[in-house]
Amino acid sequence: MAIAEGSFGTDIRWAFTDRTNGFSAVPFDSLNLAEHVGDDANSVRQNRSKVSELLGVDVDAVVAMAPIHGNRVGVVTSTTVSPVPNVDAMVTTSVGRALLVVGADCSPVILGDGVAGVIAVAHSGWRGIEANVVAATVEAMCDLGAKTDEMVAVVGPSVCGHCYEVDRVRFDATVRSATNAGVVRRDGTLGLDIRRGVMQQCRALGVRTSSWGGCTYEDPNLFSYRRDHTTGRHGAMIAITGPTTGYLASTSSKH
Repeated sequence: MAIAEGSFGTDIRWAFTDRTNGFSAVPFDSLNLAEHVGDDANSVRQNRSKVSELLGVDVDAVVAMAPIHGNRVGVVTSTTVSPVPNVDAMVTTSVGRALLVVGADCSPVILGDGVAGVIAVAHSGWRGIEANVVAATVEAMCDLGAKTDEMVAVVGPSVCGHCYEVDRVRFDATVRSATNAGVVRRDGTLGLDIRRGVMQQCRALGVRTSSWGGCTYEDPNLFSYRRDHTTGRHGAMIAITGPTTGYLASTSSKH
């Protein structure tokens, strides 16, 4: 795997990352994008700069958030200070600001309306599915002028259902909000596939949705808290780099 780049229109750029080809030392090796896990701050800045430069945005314009596994959405402006506390999603119409979402078993999600010039990121695990943080994010985007039939979402890697065993209470609470998240594992126990649940919720809102990456627990090129405990965070970054001119999806990869 490598850094995957794409666009929602000619002036909305995004990138998803794995853990490779960064600057952080063990156990955060190497492209850790999170400031809160105990990694060296300068290494994190270098890693973020590597990604933001691909989008044409300065690292000082990157805005991260401090998730609390709910559905609160922060609106980012040209003066917003990073990280935005106590939110699991962010939206903006500000040109030149980059929104960053990270994860290490939960799914990072990016959304954009290339016609209206509105972008968003969301962070969703099982509690995010239960709280439907995706729906709250889409509503906040619409408040800024976006339309669901113009939106596109990309859902990043998460732990799969065969690697994430849960009890009946957690299983039922999540499946009530997204039936596709439920998995009966090979040994008959219950599991949750986070990404499948998030994608179902996106599509239920009428948002065109795709995915990137695999299972965080199975893929050594991705960070996994369940597998490694002390570890870094991969993620996704999205930015409006100029006046939006309409939707044109494209993707490429770079090492």
